[in-house]
Amino acid sequence: TDVATTTSTAETDIYTYTTLANTLNVNGDKVLAEYGFQLTSTGGVTKQIRAYFAGTLIFDSGSLSISASTDFCLYLFVIRDSSTTVRCIAKANTTGAATNAFAKVTKITGLTLSNTNIIKVTGTVGVGAVAGDITGICGMVEIKAKGES
Repeated sequence: TDVATTTSTAETDIYTYTTLANTLNVNGDKVLAEYGFQLTSTGGVTKQIRAYFAGTLIFDSGSLSISASTDFCLYLFVIRDSSTTVRCIAKANTTGAATNAFAKVTKITGLTLSNTNIIKVTGTVGVGAVAGDITGICGMVEIKAKGES
């Protein structure tokens, strides 16, 4: 179902997924996620999309000023490289912002990967927003064991 931001300028959770304990049990285990959004053009109101893994920011679109309603796609890749460390890649594409392709690579240390961890995507809208300025249309999370492609 669609998940939309409200008129509040506070950061709003759009998608959250909690991994099972020990999901990233072996070096090379992965979490893949893909999300699709629709952003509406509301008279100069900015939009921002962020993604987190285990409470750490791994992607930030920055403040987007879009000229026309557009689609926004976000791809996340998280891979374990030690019992306490993951590496993350975030890629995003859109057609309606000044910058239409985004990329971010992050290494997160000090994790307890034997516990559950949350992968979360949020949206923030600027002053003057209307409900649904950012709408999550679809998303999926896939868990892959070491060696699976």
